[in-house]
Amino acid sequence: MTTLIEIEDRVSTLLLDMTHLNFTVDIIAEGIRQALMEYSKASGQAETLAGLDGAVSTTLPEQDSGMIVLGAAGFIASAKGVDRKESFNLDGQIAPQVAQLGERFLARFQALILTVRCDRMRSPEVQAWGAGWPLIL
Repeated sequence: MTTLIEIEDRVSTLLLDMTHLNFTVDIIAEGIRQALMEYSKASGQAETLAGLDGAVSTTLPEQDSGMIVLGAAGFIASAKGVDRKESFNLDGQIAPQVAQLGERFLARFQALILTVRCDRMRSPEVQAWGAGWPLIL
């Protein structure tokens, strides 16, 4: 069962901030929360992660935990870009690498979210395209 602490560690590693010098635990938790909300919308189920917002158990499928890590990192990098703009008053000149990192992570996350949405829309009685077809040599 995946927990909040495991996801937090993976997000921190992906953002190269294992000491939380650049991204606080609160910001990481919010990024995870946002990614889990997007995932829940796509899956049509209110997914939970043990340790996040008082959840005791995890309903998020284990194989999709990496998707949450990627989405959380994207939301966090985007938030840090806004934070840097406000803190240093860069007049709209957000550090390009932070904004680009967030955009790349979020674009990949959104593509993966589409696969969840499509998978959940398919009826369990309908086989995937080509499933069960005999192989003719």
